[in-house]
Amino acid sequence: MTVLLLIADRAVVEAHLGALEQAGYRPDRLELPALRELLALPSPTNGIVLLADLAAGQLTTLTAWWVGGKLRHVSLGRFADNAGTADRLIETLRRTAWAGELEGWLAELPPVTLVAEPTLAARFDAALKDFSGHEVRWQERLSPAQIAAVSATARTPVNLLPPEIAQRYRREFVDRLWMRALGAVALVYVFAVLGYLAYLSILDYQKGSVDHQIALETANHNQALQLRARVEILQEQVNLKFAALDCWKAAAEALPDSMTLNSLTFQRGKKLGLMGSVPPDQQGKVTEYNAALARATIAGRPLFSSVTTKSIQTPGRPGAEATWSLECEINRRDLP
Repeated sequence: MTVLLLIADRAVVEAHLGALEQAGYRPDRLELPALRELLALPSPTNGIVLLADLAAGQLTTLTAWWVGGKLRHVSLGRFADNAGTADRLIETLRRTAWAGELEGWLAELPPVTLVAEPTLAARFDAALKDFSGHEVRWQERLSPAQIAAVSATARTPVNLLPPEIAQRYRREFVDRLWMRALGAVALVYVFAVLGYLAYLSILDYQKGSVDHQIALETANHNQALQLRARVEILQEQVNLKFAALDCWKAAAEALPDSMTLNSLTFQRGKKLGLMGSVPPDQQGKVTEYNAALARATIAGRPLFSSVTTKSIQTPGRPGAEATWSLECEINRRDLP
């Protein structure tokens, strides 16, 4: 079993994590992309695979030695970019070869596969050919997207992220989920309250319209009631006039010739009071007058519901006439 042990300075890891945190990113895994790229390349039976990258005036190399189909040695190198860079790179490779000979896993130098940009590969092609004695194979570096895909689908996990930092990131992630959930709930609540207030405003506007309509209808209704009351008063006055005329007519027509009608009172349209005089020997005429009034009709119905003789007073001195009074209850259907 081939095992690769990746060791990094914690201060460097934390500095890198700090830069990522300032950018607003919380990684769940931290590893060496060049190592993933190296392992993703086809593994030769015997060969040296050299990944080279030039950035910020420094050459960074990752070298893998394959012998007998097994990965025997992996080394990471950094060299200043100047005229002696190629010599220092070849010197490092020779030292690794001597160590391999001493350890017994290297018998002869295998060919070199250089994975680098074309311009960078051209710089080291002659030196690497002279070192190995074989033609140098050149291969283009993987793009960042390809390296990301290789790292995401790798079966063997490599993670330089300290466990306590990973736990802190997880707690922060869970806290953010809770805060976002609470924020979403609060936002939904605010929108619900605003919607409810808007709905109340609509209802209040509709209520105002209805109240205004009710006020208009109430004014019209009150005016109609006033007009109705006036009409009823006028109609009552007309009815009273006709009732008084009917009573006057009935009283005049039924009055015997020997009797005298002195006064007629019309009390609130309900009662008719009659007062008069009669010769003392003709007092029986009052009874006849009472009966005649009780029989009086108007439009086929009795004019009076009852006729009562209130009094007949005999005169106290000779030659004077007797006085009489009658009270008639008017039979009116228009009265309650």
